[in-house]
Amino acid sequence: MKIKKRNQLIETLALVKTGTLGIEAGERYNPDFTEYRKQFLKSGDSSVVRITFGGKHYLVDTGYADEWNLEPASRELNKAMLNYHLTLQRLSFESIAGIFITHWHHDHFGNLPFFPNARLYTTGPEKGLNLEVLAEKCGFTHMMPPSYCGAGDTFAGCTLLPTPGHTPDHCSLLAEYGGWVFCIAGDAIVSQSYYERGEAWPYNAGNMGKEKCAEAMNAIIESSDYIIPGHGHVFQNYRRKTGMR
Repeated sequence: MKIKKRNQLIETLALVKTGTLGIEAGERYNPDFTEYRKQFLKSGDSSVVRITFGGKHYLVDTGYADEWNLEPASRELNKAMLNYHLTLQRLSFESIAGIFITHWHHDHFGNLPFFPNARLYTTGPEKGLNLEVLAEKCGFTHMMPPSYCGAGDTFAGCTLLPTPGHTPDHCSLLAEYGGWVFCIAGDAIVSQSYYERGEAWPYNAGNMGKEKCAEAMNAIIESSDYIIPGHGHVFQNYRRKTGMR
């Protein structure tokens, strides 16, 4: 199923939950320090973005803190945390009509099992990743098969911007809202600290290298006024050389 282009305006664009990052740009990896940060909920949970479009509610990514921990207690804690943030915006798991996943890392899709009515959208898993097997393992078989889309398609009023680098299948989104262009960047730009240093997240398997990551970051910088990173607050794209208003 391809996503058809639509010209309606986005009604709401907001962060449901601001993501966290275990290692900021300029810091050196230290496992002990990382464990301490987890005590303060800095455990690598991704941002979750809400879009209201055509009277329906959509999300980009779902978040999942402490991504390697799939024990029942961790799943329930993640569910409770996300439910709390949804409730603050008068939303529920049941009220979400569709979810777009920027890329297939568990901290971005791990909470998919909790959405009973949402259609799943994606640009497709990277080579070697079997999405059906992943859905079985992680509990979102009810959302299979997903709706696949690509460059030139839209999701909930947003234009898809393929940004391979962090992973080969990574895709960001551009949303026009309030007279500005917002980029929902996923991990093409993980946080403002990485943006300020012009660096990409270097730690994940499947990373395509500095050059491709820089191309993805530059594509975002050239096309947006504000950036919603994969693991942090919204910030102004002050490095953009043209188009500032």
